[in-house]
Amino acid sequence: MIPIKLSIEGLYSYQSKQTINFETLTSDKLFGIFGSVGSGKSSILEAITFCLYGKTDRLLQSGDNRNYNMMNLKSNQMYIEFDFWAGDNNTKFRSVVSAKRNSKRHEDVKKIDRIIYQHINGEFTPISSEELEKILGLSYDNFKRTIIIPQGKFQDFLQLGDTERTRMMKDLFNLEKFELAPKLRGIESDNLSKLQITEGQLKQLEEVNEERVNLKHEKLDKANKELLAINKSFTKAEVDLKEFDKLNELFRKLNASTEKLNELEKRKSFFDELKIRLQNIEYCNTHFKNNINSAIVHKNRIDSLNSSIDKDTHLQANLIKKETIASESLKLSKEKHEKIDTLKKETEQFLKLIEIQKYKSQITSNKERLSNGKKAVEGTTELLSKVNLDIEHTERELDLLKKQLPNLNELSNAAEWHAKNNQIKTEILDLKKEDDAINIELKSATTKAQEAIDNLKLDIPLENWQKDIEALKNVRLVKLNSLRDEFNNMQVQQKLISYSEHLHEGDNCPLCGSIEHPNPIKEGNIREELEALKLSLESEEQYIAALDDFIKLMLSIQSEKTILQKQLERTNEKKCNIENKLKEHATLVYKSYQNIKQLNDAQDKLEQDEKLIKAKDSLLKEYHNKRIQLTNNKEKYVNALHKIETELEKYSQSASLLEQQIDEQFLNQHKAFDSASLQQKYDLMTEEIVNIENQYKRDLTNLEQIKLELEKVSAVLSTNKKSLNKEEILLTDINNALQVAVTNSPFKSISDVKAILADKLDITSSKEELNQYIRNSEILKNELDLYKTEIGNKEYNKEKHKLVKNEFDNIKQKQNELFSLKGTLENQFSELKKSLAQKEALQKENSQLKQRNENINTLKKLFKSSGFVNYVSSVYLQNICAAANDRFYKMTRHNLSLELNSENNFEVRDHLNGGKVRNVKTLSGGQTFQAALALALALSDNIQSKNQSKQNFFFLDEGFGSLDKAALDMVFNTLKGLRKENRIVGVISHVEELKQEISNHLRITQNQEDGSYINCSWEE
Repeated sequence: MIPIKLSIEGLYSYQSKQTINFETLTSDKLFGIFGSVGSGKSSILEAITFCLYGKTDRLLQSGDNRNYNMMNLKSNQMYIEFDFWAGDNNTKFRSVVSAKRNSKRHEDVKKIDRIIYQHINGEFTPISSEELEKILGLSYDNFKRTIIIPQGKFQDFLQLGDTERTRMMKDLFNLEKFELAPKLRGIESDNLSKLQITEGQLKQLEEVNEERVNLKHEKLDKANKELLAINKSFTKAEVDLKEFDKLNELFRKLNASTEKLNELEKRKSFFDELKIRLQNIEYCNTHFKNNINSAIVHKNRIDSLNSSIDKDTHLQANLIKKETIASESLKLSKEKHEKIDTLKKETEQFLKLIEIQKYKSQITSNKERLSNGKKAVEGTTELLSKVNLDIEHTERELDLLKKQLPNLNELSNAAEWHAKNNQIKTEILDLKKEDDAINIELKSATTKAQEAIDNLKLDIPLENWQKDIEALKNVRLVKLNSLRDEFNNMQVQQKLISYSEHLHEGDNCPLCGSIEHPNPIKEGNIREELEALKLSLESEEQYIAALDDFIKLMLSIQSEKTILQKQLERTNEKKCNIENKLKEHATLVYKSYQNIKQLNDAQDKLEQDEKLIKAKDSLLKEYHNKRIQLTNNKEKYVNALHKIETELEKYSQSASLLEQQIDEQFLNQHKAFDSASLQQKYDLMTEEIVNIENQYKRDLTNLEQIKLELEKVSAVLSTNKKSLNKEEILLTDINNALQVAVTNSPFKSISDVKAILADKLDITSSKEELNQYIRNSEILKNELDLYKTEIGNKEYNKEKHKLVKNEFDNIKQKQNELFSLKGTLENQFSELKKSLAQKEALQKENSQLKQRNENINTLKKLFKSSGFVNYVSSVYLQNICAAANDRFYKMTRHNLSLELNSENNFEVRDHLNGGKVRNVKTLSGGQTFQAALALALALSDNIQSKNQSKQNFFFLDEGFGSLDKAALDMVFNTLKGLRKENRIVGVISHVEELKQEISNHLRITQNQEDGSYINCSWEE
């Protein structure tokens, strides 16, 4: 899990929204969160763990009223939003936590909502808490032990008991896969079941053996020999039978074909007659059919036209009569329509009278409403006077209570004085502790310097070490240069010797070119001397290097002491200033609240009075609201009365105006009528006007339609008469043509032709039937000739055929019996062989299952009571212990190392005391911190390796205050070294030295009014 961004609002001391950009904060791989005690540092870790797991150790879900206590007391809502990377594919996730306070009950905080999103395809999609925990790969408890370690939890892993630590290892590394006892029980049950099955199967195969198989094989050979003999007899009988069957079939076919041909000869006269009918039909179809059909069509058209002409002539006469009647009707309705304007004016008079009646009804109703409204205004005015009296009384009581309140400014200043007084005293104590720690570190630095002098076995005073060591170094450098010169000279001599060994008289010297070599150099003991010089040179170089290392160490210690002395001076100066500040502050005490008890009593009294004032304020507010409501009601009633009066005047004027518009005679005549009677008369007259208008429109439309229809009928009648004349001419021409065709045909009259054409004979099927008759006759004659040729002079003897058939059946039956016997024997022989092979395989399997059962019993003993899981857990623990020692051994300057005893509990080997082993509880606070840090880092490394994550995150909120300067440097160097391991490390502390060393950090500040604020180092 790698954090990206965290936003906090309304959580614990965080009142306003604060946002942390972890990408900037973690860019240097090492970051810190610093602030005074109670400023809100640890709340950042709690916000992250609550977003991830929905849990917090500080407050339980029940019992501690978690929802109320987590929310800032001055806030009405709590909101946390945490973005982070997680999972094998480094996927982005977001967790959102929110809660709201009940606006009416301050202590009532509704349930805390927590929603988790996964970033998929550019969108955030909700997922469950269980899915997130599976992706993180850690439970809540193990997350706090390995990734984000809160206060008080850092030493958990070091001091856990064997059972609890084994459970933790099992959760962290999925060791439940090594819990093999349940699986083994299933394997054992399966093996026993198979063993029982094989033993049962072997019992069924007890009688199967090699002897029975051989006996069955002999019987099978005998059956095969008998079958071979019978097959020869069967072949001969089969040939004889087939010859008789063939001859019998030929005679049967010959007789059948003869009978069929005789049947066809009997129908010859029918097919001759059918042939003549077909010829006559085809002639008539060719020469007469078209003209006869055309004559029929034209005759039908002539009949149809005559019928239409008769019908249209009759219709034309009726339409002329209708036209006369419609004209008379239109004349009458037109006369009535011309008088309609007079009727409409009278209806308007009735309508105005009806409106006058309505206005008079409204006037009566509004007068009654006006009376009721005046009563309501009077009642509201009385209630308003009573509320005004209540307000005056309550305001007097409030003024009296407020005058009795103490001076709030003085009370606040007194509280602030006491808080500041306590803070100054705490600062003085902290500075004294810091002073003591610096003195211890100065003493440790002096001891370290003396140890360095003793290690080099130098007899020099610590005070003037630099001057003496420089002089010693110069002496040794002179000696070193002398040795180097001597060594170089010896190397030159050695090279000259190598040349002299290859010189021969008459050859040129490679150095001077001479061909004479009177006194060449000799080797002697130069090799031994050169080797001795080389050793002396290396020894001297090592000593000078040791001196350089010593100088660096001493300068470092000297620098460290200078810094510590300056820190001590600054601390003393601070302490002096703060003590003066305390004296000065004591002069500013408020005499009325000099005692803290007086201040607390005054604050309690103030709280009670404020509650009472708040209650009175609330009551006064209710009275004011009631007065506003009553005032609004009164105003509303008065406005309503004014509106009613306006409406009364409006209705009276409207009624008077309408009476002036009505004819006086008409008004006097109908003034006594009520609204219903007037409405009835108005409705009757309106209906009469509508009827007159509708009747006039209907008569006009009816006359126009009759005229139009008469025009259509006259046009159609004229057209039909012309068509009739044309059709009669065409029919005469066709009849003349038909008469000429009959004269030239073999038929006597047109009646004979029509009779032939009327024949319902199916020509296609009849032709097919005639052709089929001819084909069948030909085929049968050909078949008879073929059968007679094939039979020749042969004769068929039915009795002899029967004897041959019986003999064949007897041989076939015996052959089938032998086939059946052979099949049975083969099956039995095959089954016996299979059973024998199965028996051998089962015996082998039974032996293997028995051996497997013995192995399972051995494994049962091994896996009993999670023994194997405990063993694997101890292996993992040994690896973690070994990895932790790589850091712990260096942190303790090679003085201590961690080990596991036989019960898998941690112990410490003390190398300063002969390598003796002791309990981890004997470690000092600083040493315990170092051991816990080394184990936590090793555990985190193993989890990172298991999860195959490219980058790991480790957050520590613990223990730096318990370390001395040297141990703090060692731990800090260890933390800085983790950056090379591609690990992000965060620390929470109030130790100022760490803040100076960590460039990327957050500084948490807090004030009473606005709560906690986050200040980023890169923005300061």
